[in-house]
Amino acid sequence: MDSGYSVNTAEMWDYFFEDAETVYDVELYLNLLSDQQKSTGTTLDVGCGTGRFSLPLHQQGHKVVGIDSSEPMLDIFKSKVQNIDTHPELVHTAFEDFAPSHNFDGIVAFYLMQFMLDRTEAITFFKKAHSLLAPDGVFLFSVYNSLGIWNPAGWSLTHTRELEEGFARAEYVFNPIDNLKGIVKAADYRVLRTNGSYAIDYYTKLIRLYSLAEYKIMLQEAGFNNIQVFVDNKAEPITDADQYGIKLYIAARK
Repeated sequence: MDSGYSVNTAEMWDYFFEDAETVYDVELYLNLLSDQQKSTGTTLDVGCGTGRFSLPLHQQGHKVVGIDSSEPMLDIFKSKVQNIDTHPELVHTAFEDFAPSHNFDGIVAFYLMQFMLDRTEAITFFKKAHSLLAPDGVFLFSVYNSLGIWNPAGWSLTHTRELEEGFARAEYVFNPIDNLKGIVKAADYRVLRTNGSYAIDYYTKLIRLYSLAEYKIMLQEAGFNNIQVFVDNKAEPITDADQYGIKLYIAARK
C-alpha cells in the first residue's frame, strides 16, 4: 500500500477540505456510537494525517489515538497541538505494524482503502481492524464510489475552495489501468493561493476502486456485521438500489 506523502503535499493538505466535510465526518461517526462509547470510549484514526478528523473529535471530549505512516503529515498535526495541554496520542507507524495494548470502541480510516490494490491486503486490514475493536465496536471508512465515477475512457474531477485570502483548486485525473479490477492511475494537481503567493503540488498514485458489493463481502469475511452505507454527506444510510455519488462512507460493527 502506497499512501505516503511529501512535505509539500502535507503543508497544503488542509486547504483542500471543506469545513462542512469535516463536520459531517465527525457527526456521522458520533451518531454511530452508543452513549457509553461516546463518554468513555477511545477511537483509533488510521491514516490520521494532519488531524483533520482526530483533532475536532478530541475537542469534543473524545479520546483519540492517531496513527500515520507519513512523517510529514504527522509533523503538521504535531505543530497544531504543540501548545495544547491535552491532545490525541500520535504514533508514527503503519497500521500493519501497530500493536496497541488495548482495544478501541471505534476505528476510522478515511480515503485509505483505495490504496490497497490487492484484495488480500484489504481483507487483512479489515481483519486487523476487527481484532482491535471492543465488542460492538464501530468501524467507519470512506472511499471513492466506483459506481458513481467510473469511466473506462478515463475521467477527471475538479474542486475549488474559496479562501479568505485566496483559493485552493484541485484537479483529479483518473486513467484506468485494469478495468476488471478497477485499478486506475490517479493524478492529483493542486494549486494554492494564499496572501498573494502560490504553491503547486502534483503527484500520481495507483488506487483500486472496489465496488460496494466487494467491500461488503470483504467486511463480512473479516467478521463484521450490521453494515450501513452513507453517500455524499447525507445523514441517512442508502439502500443497494441507490448507490450513486462521489463518496461512500461504509460503517460496520464487530
